[in-house]
Amino acid sequence: MGSLLFVHGTGVREAGYLSTVARITRGIRNHVPGQNVQPCFWGKHEGATLACDGRSIPDFEGLKPTNEAADASRVLWELLSIDPTYELRELAGMPSGVGPMDASVAGFADKVKQLA
Repeated sequence: MGSLLFVHGTGVREAGYLSTVARITRGIRNHVPGQNVQPCFWGKHEGATLACDGRSIPDFEGLKPTNEAADASRVLWELLSIDPTYELRELAGMPSGVGPMDASVAGFADKVKQLA
């Protein structure tokens, strides 16, 4: 029988990946006996790392932003973690001609409205 190759996304740490591979392997054994799961953990050498002990992540160490721009950025990221389509919906609600817009994005707001 063939093999299933499990490839992870960016930012996956090895411990989490190994846990997920084990879970997938158990599930495959239950549903497709004899199927082989092959791991492909590329993140250790090619993926994202937690650089500088995570200091680039807002509030990672419980530290408050030092200025209003940093605070606004943190709030936006929190909002996007709750509602990933927030910016798209806001853009769809913008009247045409607001802000600088080049030809490649001139009709984007109308396209977003069609998706709603």
